[in-house]
Amino acid sequence: MGKSQWIAVGIFGLLFALLYFGCDVKSPETKAVEKSRALNFETVSTAAVRKAMSEGLDDPEKQELDFLEQAVRVAEDDDVAKNKAYEQLSSFWYANGSPLLSGHFAGKIAESREDADSYAIAGSTYFICAKSAEDKDEKTYCINNAIQSFETAISLSPDDTDLKINLALCYVDFPPEDNPMTGIQQLLTLHDDNPDNNAVQIQLARLGIQTGQWDKAIARLEDVLSREPNSKKACCYIAQAYSGKGQTQKAESYKACCEQ
Repeated sequence: MGKSQWIAVGIFGLLFALLYFGCDVKSPETKAVEKSRALNFETVSTAAVRKAMSEGLDDPEKQELDFLEQAVRVAEDDDVAKNKAYEQLSSFWYANGSPLLSGHFAGKIAESREDADSYAIAGSTYFICAKSAEDKDEKTYCINNAIQSFETAISLSPDDTDLKINLALCYVDFPPEDNPMTGIQQLLTLHDDNPDNNAVQIQLARLGIQTGQWDKAIARLEDVLSREPNSKKACCYIAQAYSGKGQTQKAESYKACCEQ
């Protein structure tokens, strides 16, 4: 699944500023948010999570885990072998119910490879963790790592709209208390910059459906379908929108496309 160790938040903040501005121009408010994020990172011990999760494994799974962890130790300075072992550990923990640990090893690979795709995988894994975690500290830990991963991926591939959508969705699903519109504002900006991007339109339509803005959602989805008539996501969402509006016959007309 994977990718390597997370960059310390302070270092990431400096790198981000250098990449985009050439100097530190962050506002005091932004620095306060990053400091808060750093503290939240410290609320969860991956070693403690690993210990707790391993207690629920059966004997064959414990043996597999021991083998994979030994592979990391044996690899030492062989990055290729170590990253392969991290990938297997990431997959192992995802399959055994811990997207947090899966994201942890995905992050290790990302730091080692230093490419946008690896950080995107780590970000997606941590986002899944944030959505599924029941413990508040683990949820906070995972969404903060997801955001950091996508921010780093964007710094490495600044023209990738999909990465920016994923970052926006982190803020949509986990809105900051001081600015709950952050994610929506990011999506609207992406739409202004990319008016024909179907993925952005679909996400804005999805939010419209969630807030009962049926007509706006339908208009966005019809725009998508004008360019991509067989878009399953657009068909499913427009069916929901028409259903929410009470136009069941219109909703039914998109059923076949939705179920394809």
